[in-house]
Amino acid sequence: MNRDDPGGLIMTDAAAQHRLRAADADRDATVDRLGAAMSEGRLRPDEYEERLERVFAAITYAELDRLVADLPGPPPTTPLTEPATVRRRRAAAGRSRQPGVKGRSV
Repeated sequence: MNRDDPGGLIMTDAAAQHRLRAADADRDATVDRLGAAMSEGRLRPDEYEERLERVFAAITYAELDRLVADLPGPPPTTPLTEPATVRRRRAAAGRSRQPGVKGRSV
């Protein structure tokens, strides 16, 4: 138990990000990843179709991540923009841009 949060109400950044709503671009990226997995023989056509239905019904990042958790590839999805708390911490640490995103200020 965290003594600063005895009730367990403070979420970590990762937990907070997984609860965020996914965008269409996030769903598209998940569809691409599933398509690659099927073309590599990692998914049967029926599994692919089932997961596609679930992609388009997904609301949060956590729901999308579960659909590709058993597949090799890039790390699970992360929001395209960082939550305000992360941006403030980066700014306080002297980093003004998101890592890996060119020309995009935070």
